[in-house]
Amino acid sequence: MNEDDLGTYQLLFLNKDDLRLVERILEAAFEQVRERVRGITPRNQESMLWPYDAQQMRTSPLGRSLLTIVGYLDSRMYLSDEQAKQALSHVSRLLYGDPFSDGFLFPKDFHTTDLGKLFHKAYVQLYGLDNLLTPKQVYTYLEISRQRLYNRVLDGTLHPIYYDDEMRFERSEIEAWKAERQLRQQKE
Repeated sequence: MNEDDLGTYQLLFLNKDDLRLVERILEAAFEQVRERVRGITPRNQESMLWPYDAQQMRTSPLGRSLLTIVGYLDSRMYLSDEQAKQALSHVSRLLYGDPFSDGFLFPKDFHTTDLGKLFHKAYVQLYGLDNLLTPKQVYTYLEISRQRLYNRVLDGTLHPIYYDDEMRFERSEIEAWKAERQLRQQKE
């Protein structure tokens, strides 16, 4: 499905709650940008922002990525896992990115927000429950303390995925961490 067809299809078949969610997120992001622009606009200068328009914002890269995530969760849409991953990454960087690195850090309790719930539903669909490990499985597998695991979550090194309000971790991310630890131990 190409991008133009995708946008048209999404708007025709999205349920109204999903569309309202996308529009709320877009409006909040727009207001955040407006605040930042005001903060850097020189005195006696008008900011260069246009008025908020929901229809136009849905066509923005952020809007299209949000629609892709919602569409990925809709079984009637034929979106690839790669499209979903790109959209999740794009939204994460735009809304929670560190301007001085390639990383991002979700706010505390992100998983309890509407956007967080949307993200985590997409992550569970993307990776499947079999590839999501509980904290206990992780610290047992890695032979580390529980605190060390949670410290990596707090510093943004690990990104938990929530399923039914329970924290999980993507298996491949944990295996990469284990390989990194083994390499470091071999060098010592």
